[in-house]
Amino acid sequence: MHRRTGLREFPSPTSSPPFSLVLLERRRVYKRPRTPPPPHTRHTPSLDTTTSLNAAENMDCKLILLAALVVIAAARPQDEEPAVYQFSWEVNDPESGNAFGQTETRDGDNTEGRYEVVLPDTRKQIVTYTINGEGGFIADVQYEGEAVLKR
Repeated sequence: MHRRTGLREFPSPTSSPPFSLVLLERRRVYKRPRTPPPPHTRHTPSLDTTTSLNAAENMDCKLILLAALVVIAAARPQDEEPAVYQFSWEVNDPESGNAFGQTETRDGDNTEGRYEVVLPDTRKQIVTYTINGEGGFIADVQYEGEAVLKR
């Protein structure tokens, strides 16, 4: 059962000749020459940049104006009432030996106060201080009792 296909058959390569050939009808086929793909092109912006420059300049001006307004608003004098207060606190724990406290009074720029603390050598340190607006912190430090080393 052989069909006629227009091909000539030769014996298989294992039987005798070392090659098996199939003859086909040769036709010339036109093939378009391969052209490389086009290079990657970049989209460059237009050379007319006057519109975008003007927009950028306008944005810069707005930011500078906003920053100037913030600085002006922050620099204006604040109308605050002068500070006026008085407080005191104290700790006295005979079991642990802790005894300290503080008293302070303020009226505007002037502050007066005092604090006391029992030191590890059993002396009591008393600091009386004043603070005025221009003169700074002035302290008077005194000690009561004799230093005793605990063993």
